[in-house]
Amino acid sequence: MPDLLVIRRVVAEAAGALVSPLRLLLYGMFGRRAETERVARALAAPHGPPPPPRPRPAIPREGRPLKLLISTGEASGEIHACNLVRELRARRANIEFYGFGGDMLGKENVKILLSLSGKAGMGLLHGLAAIPRHVGFADDFVKFIDRERPDACVFIDNPGFHLVLATLARERGVPAIQYVCPQTWAWAPWRRRRMRRDLAAALAIAPFEIPYFQSYGIDVRYVGHPLADEFLKYTDPPRAPEKLLLFFPGSRSAEVRRNFPAMLRLAVRLSARLPEFRFVASFRDAGRAAQARELLLQFGPAPVEIHEGDPGILLSKAALAVAKSGTGTLEIAHARVPQIIIYRLGRKFDQWLSRALLAVPHISMLNLLSNARIVPEFMVSDDAGEDDIYKTALEFLEQPARARRQIVELAHALERVEAPGACARAAEITLQIAERARVAPSDSNR
Repeated sequence: MPDLLVIRRVVAEAAGALVSPLRLLLYGMFGRRAETERVARALAAPHGPPPPPRPRPAIPREGRPLKLLISTGEASGEIHACNLVRELRARRANIEFYGFGGDMLGKENVKILLSLSGKAGMGLLHGLAAIPRHVGFADDFVKFIDRERPDACVFIDNPGFHLVLATLARERGVPAIQYVCPQTWAWAPWRRRRMRRDLAAALAIAPFEIPYFQSYGIDVRYVGHPLADEFLKYTDPPRAPEKLLLFFPGSRSAEVRRNFPAMLRLAVRLSARLPEFRFVASFRDAGRAAQARELLLQFGPAPVEIHEGDPGILLSKAALAVAKSGTGTLEIAHARVPQIIIYRLGRKFDQWLSRALLAVPHISMLNLLSNARIVPEFMVSDDAGEDDIYKTALEFLEQPARARRQIVELAHALERVEAPGACARAAEITLQIAERARVAPSDSNR
């Protein structure tokens, strides 16, 4: 029988989902203006680099045994989780790792308690029918806390799921660390109250998040963007642009379903004007690549190839990338490929609602880092915006000077996030919190 506290928490989340339209309405009427001004101040604030990371010891330092839970919800988050586990092991001996994650985390000798791969964004808010399943997830987490008494829990992205677990952890005396903060500066600002109450630390990856979260009294630390560490692992092949346009529809099933058909239509139109170009849609995940192949069959003839795996070699040859807004746009910019950002919504009402509620002036992280619209971005809900996307893509492909100008301008934005050491900083903060907050069974606030 699940713990009554767990049931109450999950049901409360579901109830909150039911009243979210009213909450959004009240926020749009009375809170959005103040939030927009707060975000604008954070974006305009001076942003220095994160502090230098503490060097790794030659030999992992000794200490009492530690138990850590690492939880993630999608492929990109799992990459960060694996890097964090390796960094923690390099800095500290005697750590036992448990995980809510997938196969990649399991290969790092993390004891997987619950497989969450492929369930990104599921949160605890997705309808009354999902309550029993979500109660099960949360109950497994609480039973783990009570049984193993971990010293800390590290939650990576996926805030809809993780902030609920952070509440349950705090109520049992276990510190919770959020690595990659919820984007409350864009929408859902009410999550900041839970962050202040339930998180021992929020590890920010973008510089403007520091003044924003600090203004709400949240214990936030700037660690830098984890992709900067990934960039150091590879020797970038020399840029040799060819007549190649890349599509990045997204890493989640719903994103591919919304974005890929529009990209196929764009490829058909561009190929009629520029028949010498190749069009390739890139996916790291085999499941998303298979989904794209099915959508391509349903669509009919279209000059688009499907690539599965690391897009690095393709990026070294691409003349332009059309990408869904997200983390991948930083990788594209790092490869010095010009890009256009799209964010396709399900319905026209969703587009209106998003524009009415968003507190940020841009949807692209690159534009937010620059505090200027350097990358063209389009948030559309139907075919109406596709003419503008086509015209903009054509300008980039037929006017190389525009593409070169964007690359030069983006270099300044990338300087703010390409400082390596995010994983090292996150590991040290995690160890500091875990080592000073060992939890004995008598400490539980249950």
